[in-house]
Amino acid sequence: MFGEFHGLFRLGPLSVEQKTRKVHRVARLERNKGDLVQPQQLKESDIVRNVNQTTDNVSLIRHILQDRGPMGFFEFVVNPESFSQTVENIFYLSFLIRDGEASLKDVDGNLMLDYHNPPTNEEYEDGLTKKQLIMEMDMAMWREIVENFGITEPMIPTRERQELDVGGKWYA
Repeated sequence: MFGEFHGLFRLGPLSVEQKTRKVHRVARLERNKGDLVQPQQLKESDIVRNVNQTTDNVSLIRHILQDRGPMGFFEFVVNPESFSQTVENIFYLSFLIRDGEASLKDVDGNLMLDYHNPPTNEEYEDGLTKKQLIMEMDMAMWREIVENFGITEPMIPTRERQELDVGGKWYA
């Protein structure tokens, strides 16, 4: 029984077809030279240099913190007139905290903020460590803080709103 099938396999396929390879040619796309757009050539006068506002704002916050001394974190950073500037104030303050020029401490359940001279290399060698904190704030929380802490005046002055008028200029 197996011999019969075995013999069939030795004969090979009944017919052999040669496959022909199909070559596909893609027509070249000819572009109209008049439709091509050249990149805009910039001159030095086209580039407007922005003053680094982050550095300026961090410096302003440093000076205010130095002058005021220890205070509540929320009373310092919250701007009751502007949620977005409250978030910006926290961002600018984070640079001072990162560099060890400001510290946050929990005092009886209240976050207290204070200015410090930046730590020395020796203090880091003696075991001083940096810690990070991630804080979440939305508009509802901001409104609640303003109301619960009775914040009526911003400790960090309200910054003028910046309108971006590009006017065909490039900003760097």
